[in-house]
Amino acid sequence: MSISNGIDSRYLTSLGLDVVSFDLSDRMLEEARKLDADGRYVKLDLRDVASLGQTFSGVFASGCLYHLQRDEFASFVNDIYELLEPEGVFYLSMKIGMGEEYRAVPSDRYPDGEQARQLLQGDRYYVYYQRDELTPYLRRYQRLHERELQHAEEIVEIGLQKLLP
Repeated sequence: MSISNGIDSRYLTSLGLDVVSFDLSDRMLEEARKLDADGRYVKLDLRDVASLGQTFSGVFASGCLYHLQRDEFASFVNDIYELLEPEGVFYLSMKIGMGEEYRAVPSDRYPDGEQARQLLQGDRYYVYYQRDELTPYLRRYQRLHERELQHAEEIVEIGLQKLLP
């Protein structure tokens, strides 16, 4: 999950869900905990998600997976498949485009505003996909939902359900 300031985690918890959130950034975790002292926030690298060692009925990965290299993204998607309970759901959002790049602090149009731009200092790695490029990675899932979003850049959000083998 991408924590940002924990807003998605707090929303999911408000729906009565049992939420475990993680981020690799100590600063982002600190910010989330300040706003949600009762939340469960764990320091974890996306590439190590399999180490959670438990199953989940759903995974919400917003604004984070496009920081993984393509082979890391493929591993993450497969790890999530293994962590999901039968018919579990998986939400992800990806930046649409081509190539990859390191980019400095988010632009003025960044949706989480000035506070997030201050927390996200320094270069960050981005990988862009064309929509049809995502299909092979997601072949073990049924698409439940898909739509394009326009924030600072074009983003596609996809809701999936685990297909049983």
